[in-house]
Amino acid sequence: AKSLCKQLLKKHPKTRLGCHCGRYGAREIKQHEFFKCMNWKRLEAGMQEPPFIPDPHAVYAKDVLDIEQFSTVKGVNLDATDDTFYSKFNTGSVSIPWQNEMI
Repeated sequence: AKSLCKQLLKKHPKTRLGCHCGRYGAREIKQHEFFKCMNWKRLEAGMQEPPFIPDPHAVYAKDVLDIEQFSTVKGVNLDATDDTFYSKFNTGSVSIPWQNEMI
């Protein structure tokens, strides 16, 4: 699983699994070692249950305290310059008031 994730998360698209010049796309991902036991034809035909069906009401995220222990950024203090910079930063999916509360 680690190898698959690393290859899917490569920064440069040309080196990312499934993105090599668009020649193979999803086929390249399906052929990865992680999926060697997967019968894609049976799965696509609905003849095989998927190995995992996520509960749409569950949150599959680590607790913020669990994530914090892996953070390499510690002791960062934001000043007025940072506040000015981040006041213009909006991802579109998270409201500015919520971002301000988090900062």
